Amino acid sequence: MENVTKIDLENLDREDLEYGVEAAKQILKEYEDKLQQVMEQEEAQKAKEEAQKAKEEAELDPEAGVEVPEDYVSVLLDTDNLQIHNIGEDLCYECAEDFSRLGLIRNTAESAWVSARRNIRANRLEALAHSIGGAYEFEFGEENYYIYVEEDGTFAKHCITSFLEPEKIYMTQDTAEQVCEILNSGTYKLNIDVAVEVGKFCEECCCDACAGNDC
Repeated sequence: MENVTKIDLENLDREDLEYGVEAAKQILKEYEDKLQQVMEQEEAQKAKEEAQKAKEEAELDPEAGVEVPEDYVSVLLDTDNLQIHNIGEDLCYECAEDFSRLGLIRNTAESAWVSARRNIRANRLEALAHSIGGAYEFEFGEENYYIYVEEDGTFAKHCITSFLEPEKIYMTQDTAEQVCEILNSGTYKLNIDVAVEVGKFCEECCCDACAGNDC
């Protein structure tokens, strides 16, 4: 810090003193503002370093599921229904984590119902495509066809080559044309009703929800 020159105040008149006071106030404000800025920068840097450290120390699992709620969950099934289970009562936490890892957990019955209908549509569409010519993984640079619905309810096909949309079912042009023909004829539909079954048991695993056994 630079040395502060001591001023002889004895020879200053009132005007000089008032000017000095105002100048000192301005300098003090500049110092305070700069100090505040430095403190904020230090805090931001500290928070950034702590976040980076926590990220590095965390055991990241890209295949982990969403956080399992503590009270109850809705589980999507491969059939046309969904099940609502109480954690710790008819579904053990370990099984709930397994469901979560597979993307089958929802925290409300409404969201589970919406997801179930969406999944069923996708499964029925993909099954129809496979029964004709097959569905496949997206390939960049190739012609990937998918099905969409126009405003009037007509099914149509579209081709995409440069960007992938994970939730779409991709197929060849010939398969897409046949799928559209069948869907527009009304002989096969994608939406079916979804039932909600509370506390239904499946037949395997080790918890009440899976076999009626104690965990």
